[in-house]
Amino acid sequence: MYLGEIAPKNLRGFLGLVPSIFIGTGVFTAQILGLHELLGKEEYWPLFLSVVVVPTFIQLMLLPWFPESPRYLLIEKNNVHATITALKWYRAKCDIQAEIEEMQEEQRSLSSVETLSVWKLLLDDSVRWQVLSVVVINIGMQLSGIDAIWFYTNDIFENAGIPAPEIQYTTAGTETQISFMRYISVCCVVGIIAGFCIGPAGVPFLITAELFKQSHRPAAYIIGGSLNWLSNFTVGFVFPFLQMSAGSYCYLVFAAVCFAVAVYVYVVIPETKNKTFMEISRMFSRKEAVLEIQGLIHDQLKLQKMNGYGGLEHTSLEFDSSSSVP
Repeated sequence: MYLGEIAPKNLRGFLGLVPSIFIGTGVFTAQILGLHELLGKEEYWPLFLSVVVVPTFIQLMLLPWFPESPRYLLIEKNNVHATITALKWYRAKCDIQAEIEEMQEEQRSLSSVETLSVWKLLLDDSVRWQVLSVVVINIGMQLSGIDAIWFYTNDIFENAGIPAPEIQYTTAGTETQISFMRYISVCCVVGIIAGFCIGPAGVPFLITAELFKQSHRPAAYIIGGSLNWLSNFTVGFVFPFLQMSAGSYCYLVFAAVCFAVAVYVYVVIPETKNKTFMEISRMFSRKEAVLEIQGLIHDQLKLQKMNGYGGLEHTSLEFDSSSSVP
């Protein structure tokens, strides 16, 4: 959320991918440290788990020196001076006037709106498509199968026929009846991980910031993050049973999920590149207005149809009553 709020609109997409790239780098580093020659022995596991203290300490030391989000300072705190100072800190050689005006426009649109809770966000009909999009993208990212590859790469390579002593090295660098298929398996796994890190991995964190105004954004991140980690746990827990029941066809389930999410994104979510948060909000408002108009037209046609039936029914009754008179 912080990255989404401090990024200029022309760099928002790139900065949204940065966390996923470094998450992939962290996973790869952990796999290297987990090699048997380094910290992969049983007696070293407490030391291995304690390595996380290093990046955590660096983060705690550096974050206090970063200014608050300019958007938060202006819209939530109404502190224009602090907003200008923060923007100058991030935009040393850029004109910040247009950006301040865009934030002030959003502030005016939210003048009578308080920060929403998760429950109120779920009940807010005006952002139902944004909420649904966050749900679909976060769940879809984890159900794409990437977690199954992260968690069970060793099993995948073992089934591909790679000797057990070599699996840990293959995993860091990354059927059974055909010798070259093992190498194709390795290339496919590495390709999927690389494509995921530079592609959809950063989308959920980025798109959540873009689809909501300041008042809705924190609750949207809570929903997206909760679903993301819940789906992560679900895939890690269910995949072994799915693999036992479906074998190598289990990946078709993930392929179907990826296809369905891709269709949803193409049909529902508008292009957000180089758009301000207010422009994106207006695009969804127009979509909502079109759907409401279509719903009203459908209701009117339904009423006309019902009235037509009523008229016919009434006419039929009159005809029956008149025909019964001698």
